[in-house]
Amino acid sequence: RAPVLMNAFDRHNRCVLWNAECEKVFGWSMTEIGEHPDPLALFYPDPEERQRVQESVRFAPLKDMYEWHPVRKDGTPLTILWSNILLPDNSILNIGLDITERKKAEQQLTVKATTDDLTGCLNRSTILQRLKMALAASSPQDVSSHFCLLMFDLDYFKQINDRWGHQVGDAALIHFCDRIREVSPAGSALGRVGGEEFVLLLARTDGMAATLLSSRLRAALISKPLRVGDKTLVLSFSAGVVEVCQGQRDTSAILMRADQALYDAKRTGRGKTVLASDYL
Repeated sequence: RAPVLMNAFDRHNRCVLWNAECEKVFGWSMTEIGEHPDPLALFYPDPEERQRVQESVRFAPLKDMYEWHPVRKDGTPLTILWSNILLPDNSILNIGLDITERKKAEQQLTVKATTDDLTGCLNRSTILQRLKMALAASSPQDVSSHFCLLMFDLDYFKQINDRWGHQVGDAALIHFCDRIREVSPAGSALGRVGGEEFVLLLARTDGMAATLLSSRLRAALISKPLRVGDKTLVLSFSAGVVEVCQGQRDTSAILMRADQALYDAKRTGRGKTVLASDYL
């Protein structure tokens, strides 16, 4: 059987060709397709998407291949490249390639290239790139483009590793990131920039709101302590906050201010959050 998907529908929307690869990929037989009053609805149950598909072939079908996302008979989503060719008798010949697995592999590579393997948050290079993008989009005149950067450091992490071992240390980092995600709003970006050091970017947030989020994180760590075997650990952290609100473009300067605020939090007893005194 050819790996190419081929099917055709006459001008009355009746299926006149449904090759073996179509049956293999979609799970529907040609008989089942023919018995359905609207075959397209089998593959595109969402009416809006179905309308877009219809519009793409009804008026000016082209020989170029376009990516669509139909579903299998069992509801599994697919990624298919289709070329829809209008024939002289007004029937339509569809030629396609199933690229579902290729797309999955590409997505997995993207995740691997941008994600910290242990915690699942963004890796250092990706979170710093997000910071650069946020800076590029910020404007002194546009309040909605202002944002905050929080730099976290897990307190006494070396002691956790030394006393309980690296397995517990790894569990502590994962637990810490999970709690950060729980209290962070949609659209925020969390990245690991060092061993136990993390950066959180908060869009449309001022320093006070970022500090309040830090307080919620402390409460979450208390209410949901880390449990590994018979061990229960209440994690603590220090944090530095920088509010970016004047079109600053210097990534290094912002990170230095956050690092200084974090250092002040650790120097004055740990377990606290320090807001950088001067806005950037």
